[in-house]
Amino acid sequence: MLRIISIALLFLTGCVVSSDSPLAPLSASKLQKQLIGAWRSTGRPDKPSLFVHVCSATGRRGTGPDPLMRFLIVTQPKDDQGTVMHSEFFGYFSTHSDQLYLNLMINMDYNFKKPHELTDTSFTEHKYQFLKVGVLTDDHVQLVPMSATAAARLVQADTLSGTVSRRKDSLAKITSVKLTSSTESLVAAVTNAKNSDLFDKDDFVLRLRRVK
Repeated sequence: MLRIISIALLFLTGCVVSSDSPLAPLSASKLQKQLIGAWRSTGRPDKPSLFVHVCSATGRRGTGPDPLMRFLIVTQPKDDQGTVMHSEFFGYFSTHSDQLYLNLMINMDYNFKKPHELTDTSFTEHKYQFLKVGVLTDDHVQLVPMSATAAARLVQADTLSGTVSRRKDSLAKITSVKLTSSTESLVAAVTNAKNSDLFDKDDFVLRLRRVK
């Protein structure tokens, strides 16, 4: 079995918020056809180049549930080593209070050996990352990951359940947040106007421009 971690987002943002539960079940999602294609990041010059190829998991290579999307990420760090990192993962979109979010499936185990064997029961032991869709047009996409700082605040206030990990040499530095709240509690927190900093554009925004 192959375990794949969304290393590209971790490499870009430096810390990750993961959740045991999604914001919505896959059955409540709709395929976002406008995202299908090839994209390139247009962020800060000191960040690595990021290329994202998006296709439907029900395309030529898969037979999975219709809303499920397949993401192939290729990252090239800003160094002179010619290093290239790549990862492949799946995800789907859900809408809450008229806002679109990406439920990104991470730390996954695949119980199939070939892509064409993909079905709706192929995924086990996976967790989720959440990204808010800030802009979505035919040529540009903005994705805002959940803020570890804001998520940690909600955990410490018992609004959400989970654990917060910090650096041993600096307790003020959050390295990860693992949420264990139910889908209902997550949606309540995400849609609460008081928690607008959960997806903070001033913290990090992944900007993508279509190349194909």
